Amino acid sequence: NKNLFKQFIRNHTEKVIYSDHHTAYGIRLIQEYKTNERVKLLTNTDSLDVKRGEFVVYSKPVIDELRKQNYKFPDFGQLTSGNYHLVENFGQFEVYEKIK
Repeated sequence: NKNLFKQFIRNHTEKVIYSDHHTAYGIRLIQEYKTNERVKLLTNTDSLDVKRGEFVVYSKPVIDELRKQNYKFPDFGQLTSGNYHLVENFGQFEVYEKIK
């Protein structure tokens, strides 16, 4: 799953990707820090301010651990609201695309 996730991220360097700060670090590393401006943080934000066509990389275990460390996140239940489409699942990582 790790190799498939890495390849997926490398194949989508043109996309804006939102994630928590821990996962974002890994995404930036995979992309060799070439598209840092396209990796956006959801840590300590109140809402999913994502535009149509942009990705959200979500990992429940990572978010749960970061919440224990007192980080705040938006309501990720929105990812299953019909405004997002599950593009791919890589073990603990789910990639959603904003469609509405």
